[in-house]
Amino acid sequence: GSDPSAPSVALVGHLDVVPVPDADEWQHDPFGGELIDGVVWGRGGIDMLGLTSTFAAVTKRIGTSGEQLRGDLVLACVADEEAGGRFGTHWIVNNRPELLNTTYALTENGGIVLGPDAAGVTLTVAEKGGAPRMLTVHGRTGHGSVPWKSQNAAVRAAQIVKRIGESAGEPKILEHWRAFVEKSGFEPELAARLTGVETVADALEELGALAGYGHAM
Repeated sequence: GSDPSAPSVALVGHLDVVPVPDADEWQHDPFGGELIDGVVWGRGGIDMLGLTSTFAAVTKRIGTSGEQLRGDLVLACVADEEAGGRFGTHWIVNNRPELLNTTYALTENGGIVLGPDAAGVTLTVAEKGGAPRMLTVHGRTGHGSVPWKSQNAAVRAAQIVKRIGESAGEPKILEHWRAFVEKSGFEPELAARLTGVETVADALEELGALAGYGHAM
């Protein structure tokens, strides 16, 4: 930029995408990159190679236009977002923070439009994060070649993890969920069930593509 005091912006996109353990579960070929009804379908098309490509195209256009912006423009294409960002943004922040020292940053999905008729757009202030726990399992030791009457700690730990995975947990209706339901314009009867501890699990099934989002909230 031409003015060191002017606001700066970073365009931050990640290059890694989710794996494809079973391509048959995909609506279209995950590696096809097919253009269907004006939309590119393929692995990473939404999260987030489409937007990252747009960031790159915008940066190239500005860089080759011959015009200089007042503030700095930073293009950051990072790795490892799907696994926590340890080797991407996390590494940069800890080792080269000056590279991302901008006034603003634009990245993926800061919110969603609440339906065609609803009055509102969500604002994302946080997303996923790690919550490690220490699990200590006691058993009766034994040699792997003669395990008779021993209690394999790994097997017991697996049984505990299985029980946790099969537990639905108790829903907690928080204020930001109530606000989301209120602003989404759902029918009153559905909105009432979505904000009830005893009814929310079944009501989520009626949200279609938003069901997973609602469950996470």
